Order: sequence, then C-alpha cells, then structure tokens
Amino acid sequence: MIAVLMGGNSAERAVSLNSGEAVYQALKNQNIECFKFDWQGDNLDELWSQSFDKAFIVLHGRGGEDGTIQQQLEQRNIAYTGTNSTSSEQCMNKATTKAIWAQHDLPLASSVLANKGEPTPIHDLPLPWAVKPILEGSSIGISKVTYARELDKALALAWQYDDQALIEQWIEGEEYTVSILGEKTLPVIQIIADHGFYDYESKYHSDETQYLCPCDLPNTLEQQLQSIAL
Repeated sequence: MIAVLMGGNSAERAVSLNSGEAVYQALKNQNIECFKFDWQGDNLDELWSQSFDKAFIVLHGRGGEDGTIQQQLEQRNIAYTGTNSTSSEQCMNKATTKAIWAQHDLPLASSVLANKGEPTPIHDLPLPWAVKPILEGSSIGISKVTYARELDKALALAWQYDDQALIEQWIEGEEYTVSILGEKTLPVIQIIADHGFYDYESKYHSDETQYLCPCDLPNTLEQQLQSIAL
C-alpha cells in the first residue's frame, strides 16, 4: 500500500495538492493500491494509524522537501520517493547548497547572504540581482533587482518568508534544467518562460511557458550540462 503525501502548510500547499491528486490518479489508473493523505502540517498520528509500506512524497516546500517528513519515514523504516533526509535538508537551504557546490568547484553565480535586521553586505556584487528567501521553493518570494534602490522592497518581500535571503548575481541567458534519476541524468530540457523569468506564475499558472525536449543544444554542450548536474 502506498500513501500519497500531499498538502502541507508551506507557501506551496496549493501546488502540492494539485500534484498529489495527479499522482494519486495515475497510481489508481495502474491499479496500484494507494490512498491520499492531506497533511495539514501538524502531527502525523492519523497517518501512522494507517497501514502502508511505501510513501510517495508530493509535499512541496518546508516540511516536505527539507528532510522533516523523510526523517520520520526513515525512523519507521518506510520506503519513500526522493532524496534522503540529510540531502533534502541541505538542498532546501540555498546557502548550504551553494557551499557544497563550491567545494566541488562547480560554476556558481556570485552571491551574499543577508540577515533580517542586519546591514546588507552587497559590497561589489554587480547588478542586476536575484533576491531569494533562503528556504522557499517554486520561486516564491523572489525578486529581480535591476537598480540598487529596489533592494529594500525585494528584501521586504523575502522577509515575509524567512529571516535570511540570498542576494545573487542575476545571470542573463537561456535556461535549462537537468533531472537526475538515481545515478543517471535525464535529457536536458530548455525552459522558455512566458515573461521576465521563470517565476511561480510561469511555472504553475501560465499556458505559454515552453518546455523543449530535446533541447536545441549541440550534443557536446548537453553532455557538459549533464556532467555538471551529476
């Protein structure tokens, strides 16, 4: 029996409910025994009272992608989809993730970490900037800062979600994403947002955003991206 875990109480709850319903229906269509569980972000006693041996995690954001639910499933020896609790916790934090990448000499955009209530250490970071809450996903709370005078407004938005924000050099250019399944990279996908940048609206509400697979890159460049991702 598979428990499809969805909902949660993060800023991405609505996305999780939609994704979870799609996963649940797909499993049912394959005649796989499953049930859906809408976690409200409180205790999980109701979930543990049910009989299941696998979990399909479709929780987005905090609680679902930060190692919290993964750790509880691990403690009960219940198999689940996705990354283990330690990696989930590390990857949810943008600053921690970048620090790990830097240790492996991966190419990174320059950035500084800002703390709420403290002076912002932007120094000589070239404009424009992307200002991001440190622990949010789905581009929630992100702003593009073209002029330095816009920074306070961008940080005010980020502070609505977290007490830390990443101020990162904005990289202009085409956008590509590489998925990893186990130890294997999947084909590169080019993302063409319907406006500005690939924000929450472009990801979940727009019918104009394009996903091109195969992408338009030469094989050598596609393989280079896959190598960096893995």
